[in-house]
Amino acid sequence: MTVVELGLYALLLAAAALAVWRRPVVSLYLFVVGLALHNAVLAALYAGGVRGATLTAMSAWKEILLAVALGRVGLDAWRARRLPFRFGIADWLAVAFGALVVVYVLIPQSALGGLAGHKAVALAFQPEDSSGPTADWRTDIKQLFHSWRAAVRRHPNIAPVVGTQLASNTDVRFELVERILTDLTRAGFEGPALMGAYNSIIASLVGFVAQEFASIPREGLTAFQSEIKDRLLSVDSQAYPILAANVPMLANHAFILRWQNGVEAPLNDSFDFYIDLVIDGLEAAMKAAKRKPIAA
Repeated sequence: MTVVELGLYALLLAAAALAVWRRPVVSLYLFVVGLALHNAVLAALYAGGVRGATLTAMSAWKEILLAVALGRVGLDAWRARRLPFRFGIADWLAVAFGALVVVYVLIPQSALGGLAGHKAVALAFQPEDSSGPTADWRTDIKQLFHSWRAAVRRHPNIAPVVGTQLASNTDVRFELVERILTDLTRAGFEGPALMGAYNSIIASLVGFVAQEFASIPREGLTAFQSEIKDRLLSVDSQAYPILAANVPMLANHAFILRWQNGVEAPLNDSFDFYIDLVIDGLEAAMKAAKRKPIAA
């Protein structure tokens, strides 16, 4: 099946490339029509089982036709020893922008101020409210969780890197660390248990929110969403009876079973349940530690 699809694609692309070579302006018309149908066609191909390198090659028709058009214009300019148009301000701006893109790709990120990335991550870790502690450490922890989630929701692009950049540690203010340690100390944690509880809070802060606001595919989004929905609708109730029975509730509201992230489909109830689970776990750990007999 893939051979047939690639063969048909090659024939259509060859015909389009020939038309563009004869008249480069044709590429503009093909772009207008082709881009309007691009996502729909790729989604249909994806649903039909086309995957991997085959789908990537088919999605590259734009770049191929553009290269053909540029090649023809360049050849004509070389033969005539002049450009087929007069340079205007828009052309110079386009050249400058293209040069900037090339420079950005080639120069290491550190030379371009790449520290901005971890500074943005560190900024999200800063406590938003300046109010003092409440009478209940549990309330303070809940506020911290909600404050952190709200920050990531406003800037969801930091979610994929928030747990992967140790460099951001150099920019996080100690107010956050002090706030968490204070709350945990009020809860009764001390010594190694305080360190374990603190690390658990940080891991919990990052983990759920990073999953909830994980980035979604930019290429082939429609096909990706359709595949997730189709898989859920056709789940085998004999092999996965509990999943099949709960699909209406879980679809797009449970990790692994979503086709949208938290920006469009927030997991509010699950997040509240998660916070209560973390706090209950901390309390249970504290009570268990107090019940341990002291060695003689």
